[in-house]
Amino acid sequence: DNKAAAAAVRAPWFLHDRTSDPPGFAAFREGIEKVQRQGLAKPGSVRWIVFSGFNGLGNWMLGVSSALLVAALTGRAFAVLEGPDTCTWMNSPLCKWMTDAPSHITEAARNRLVRPPPVEITKAVDLLHVNWKGCSYMRMRCSQRYDGDVSNKRVVVFLSGAWAGDVLLRNPAFEPKLRAAFGRRLPRGPGRNGRSILDIYGPLGRWLFSPSHIVQQEIGAYVGKAGLTMPGTTSICIQGRWGSITEFSAASKCVDALLASSWWPVKNATVMHVASMKDSFRRKVRSHFAAQGIRVSWPDWDAHVKGQKDDSAAYKDMLLAGRCNVVVLPNGGSTYTWASTAMYHTVSIRDAGVGKNNCRNLIQQ
Repeated sequence: DNKAAAAAVRAPWFLHDRTSDPPGFAAFREGIEKVQRQGLAKPGSVRWIVFSGFNGLGNWMLGVSSALLVAALTGRAFAVLEGPDTCTWMNSPLCKWMTDAPSHITEAARNRLVRPPPVEITKAVDLLHVNWKGCSYMRMRCSQRYDGDVSNKRVVVFLSGAWAGDVLLRNPAFEPKLRAAFGRRLPRGPGRNGRSILDIYGPLGRWLFSPSHIVQQEIGAYVGKAGLTMPGTTSICIQGRWGSITEFSAASKCVDALLASSWWPVKNATVMHVASMKDSFRRKVRSHFAAQGIRVSWPDWDAHVKGQKDDSAAYKDMLLAGRCNVVVLPNGGSTYTWASTAMYHTVSIRDAGVGKNNCRNLIQQ
């Protein structure tokens, strides 16, 4: 109605942010694609980064994005050894890079992962086992030893489930390239200072992890039915990863604080999506907020979710977490929603409702 639409217009700017790529990303992407074409046509004419990932879907996506960044920044071609069955639910260039990669390159990479690796392989193939910190992670900061590269060997296996963007920014050879490709300026206006930011994972995610046509249709149908992007509404996504009472208490405390804020749009314009591996968590959220007149939804396919899996349902739920204006995440350490919130520029409140993070001061942050 008119009252709801007017309230949405008065909402803080971050509830209206729209997804867009930084102006320099197109050239960065074209540079990657050019090296890929050269590598597939003449594998011996380029050096290679070969990715191998682990630790669940969210960590696999972070790792493959980090590896591609390293390949792009060092002028190397990129290959992927394996991963979840993403090509049945994504429209991604990774699929081609998995199937078309030169077999002798991927075979050498696999042999490097053998314990112990053959001596002749270690002479030709390097291994970067990149966790969230430690020697290999910090090695990417080094520019003197390798003159801006991460190894002096032709093939590097990048074994990871971590995000490396932060440490790459600390490399003086890489930092200007990253700022040119991923820098963008926030718009000016009420509550907005027009400051410059780096938006790295968002454009990479929209390119690498775009849903297939069928998955996009399924997600779109649910988003429309739930009213998550309906004009005149403000949407909140809640994720209770394990479905525990602790997660519910933290999430409900956070959302109650948001709804009570003077700047929050009128309650009858708020809709809610809830995601969890436990049906009891979803129903508890619905019961709590339905009493306040808020419609709480989740997709039909979640009826079949019975634990953590790297499948199409997990991927669809991941993307849905980014389709709300705000996502409330009591389990702030989980990487599961990093991709979707970056892809759709969603405001994500991590460790929501935990300790002093009661969500009352969001507009000042």
